[in-house]
Amino acid sequence: MSHDQRHFGRHSTVKAPAALLLALAVALSCVPALTTPVHAQEAAETPVAPHWIDLPAGKFFVGGDDALGLLGYAVVDETGGAPWWTSYTLLGGASALGVPVSRPFLLPDAHTYQAFEFGVLRWRPGLPLAEVAETLDLMWAAGRDEWLVSNGVPAMAAGPDHTHLARIGWLTHEPLRDAYFSAIHPTAESGLPAALLRFGLPAGPPASDATGTLQRFDRAALRWDAETAAVSVLP
Repeated sequence: MSHDQRHFGRHSTVKAPAALLLALAVALSCVPALTTPVHAQEAAETPVAPHWIDLPAGKFFVGGDDALGLLGYAVVDETGGAPWWTSYTLLGGASALGVPVSRPFLLPDAHTYQAFEFGVLRWRPGLPLAEVAETLDLMWAAGRDEWLVSNGVPAMAAGPDHTHLARIGWLTHEPLRDAYFSAIHPTAESGLPAALLRFGLPAGPPASDATGTLQRFDRAALRWDAETAAVSVLP
C-alpha cells in the first residue's frame, strides 16, 4: 500500500464508472481470502478481530506500517457527508463486510463508494445510511464479467426477458436459498426484503462442481462447500 492510503476524510475522484470497477476488480483480486461464512457474518458467532484504532467518528483499520507510520483505511462518519461507520456497523461490521480495502471515492453518478473485503458500500447525498452496491452487476455492465468468470464467479445469465419472479425461481439449491433468505438488513424486514438489499436478485442458476455450488446475485455471490456444508459470500 502507498503513503496515499493514509486517509481520514478526503475523497479521491474517479472519472468514469469503468475506472472504478477496474479498481474494484484489482482490489478484490488482491484480497487473500474473499469468502467468509454466512453464519459468522449474519450471527457474528465467530467475531473477526482486525486491528483497529479508535477515531472520534469511527475507526482506522491498520493494514501495515512503514517508516512514516501506520498504513490502512479509515471508516468514519463524515461531518455533513457519508455515514460510513454507522452504516458499516449496522450492516454487520467486519464479520459481515470484512475490513476496508479502499478509502471513499466519488463518481459522476453523484454517489460515494467505499470498498470492503466482502462488499462495496454506496452513499447518495441526503440518505441517512449507505447501502450495499450491486458490485457484480456493475462490473458486468462495465465489461468486467470475463474477469469475474476467470475468478470463479458464474457468468451473468439474467437478461431483459427474465422477470423478477423468474430470477427468484433460480433459488433451487436449498442451503444457498436458506442463506439468501436469512440475510439481515437494518432497514428492511427479514426474508425477501432484506435479501434483496443485501444480495440483490439471482443473476443466474446455481453452478456446481466437485467442490461445491456457487450462485451469483446482483450484489454478491454465495458458495456452498461440499466438504464442510458451509455457505460463504463473495463480493
